[in-house]
Amino acid sequence: KLLLLLLVTLACGTQAQNKANISPATEKGLQSLLAGIADWAIAQNVGSNNLLNGSTVPKSIFINGNLARVLLASYKIAGNESHLSEGLRWCDTFVSLQFNITTSLGNAGGYWDTGYGDVFIADTGTAVVALAVCHSLQKDMEKKGRYADALRQYKLFVTEGCVHAPTNPDVHTDKCPPKGKRGWVIPKGESGAGALGDGYYMDDINLTPYTISTATTGSCAFVEYDAVMAQPDLQEIAKNAVTWILGTVKADGTIPYILTPTRDNSHTLYQPISYSTESFIDVGTRYKDMTGPLRDTLKRTVDFLVKNQSADGTWGFWKSPGCTQAEVCFDPTGDAQRSPRVLSLLQWYNQVPDANVTKAIEKYADFLVSETLCQSHKGNMKQAKQKKRRKFIIYKIVSRLFLPTKRLTESPEHTLWPYQQGLWVWPLQIS
Repeated sequence: KLLLLLLVTLACGTQAQNKANISPATEKGLQSLLAGIADWAIAQNVGSNNLLNGSTVPKSIFINGNLARVLLASYKIAGNESHLSEGLRWCDTFVSLQFNITTSLGNAGGYWDTGYGDVFIADTGTAVVALAVCHSLQKDMEKKGRYADALRQYKLFVTEGCVHAPTNPDVHTDKCPPKGKRGWVIPKGESGAGALGDGYYMDDINLTPYTISTATTGSCAFVEYDAVMAQPDLQEIAKNAVTWILGTVKADGTIPYILTPTRDNSHTLYQPISYSTESFIDVGTRYKDMTGPLRDTLKRTVDFLVKNQSADGTWGFWKSPGCTQAEVCFDPTGDAQRSPRVLSLLQWYNQVPDANVTKAIEKYADFLVSETLCQSHKGNMKQAKQKKRRKFIIYKIVSRLFLPTKRLTESPEHTLWPYQQGLWVWPLQIS
């Protein structure tokens, strides 16, 4: 019965069974938190895919798609029809934003601008998962058909590539993947087989393995597409994708952030674990033959997480190196924003109860309903106000937690998103 709600349910379409002993007070606090975030998303007009809170990326399909996933989850958990309506409205908008493209095999494909002038398969995969869930919830058959068409066209773009590179947005190259049934999915016999590239990155085509696109599109999005519309060919892609990720897991349980060209990975210890968890749990839950290999490899990742949990119950750091006291403590580059997805992995693994894993789950849940989170926000915002003489964000208390309700500053970098508070986890289907 107890789901740990938004904290420990899977962002794809499945859920793991919770074994932790969460108190009724904590459970009630998490329920209120989920409802508060969903209401906040509606207030930001997420259904339009153009947020009202002054973000530098108000049209991001990645961020807004995740917020839509929160709304859909809230509906499935609590039955709130207004949350369902707004989540479906976002999917209507998302479908209308798809661009048509001819694949290398002459088929009608489709892709999306991420909302910030790029064509990234990683970020798009996150949004496509929401669309697959919308398909399962949409009762309007005409809209359901449009969702299906958009899913099919995206699949063809990813798996068959293009004849001419996208021009809207301009990807600054005319390159496309080699002709045939390949696209951005690396085939057997090539280095990185099973992984996916990331579309177009740094003004060039990206055909080399990327951890995040392999997890979000290669596994989670394609698994959910298969789940709602029976696409057997995607099972092989999804299984190969998760197998590739498992093959990168290090001896200490960490997962490397693989992307070419490389970038500064000093802030990404928990990011690849977070995104890969979507892949692990969805593949492991939908395709039972993968559960054993996943658990065998991920035991060392789970051990790493249990051993490295912070004293406050989170994982990673809240504040970037060099972040001044005038800046919001819950900085978006802080890896602690990944903590909820870490908890998803622990909960999934804990279907065979482990005392240490259970303790770690309970510790983080307690953190989210503690005064520590609120006081940290209050103290940091007071310092910021004293130094810059600005008003930042008004908060309301929801089960002793602060959630953004109104933004008053003209500095978007100081907006506190829910995911910057360590709440970045989106349950989708609660069955």
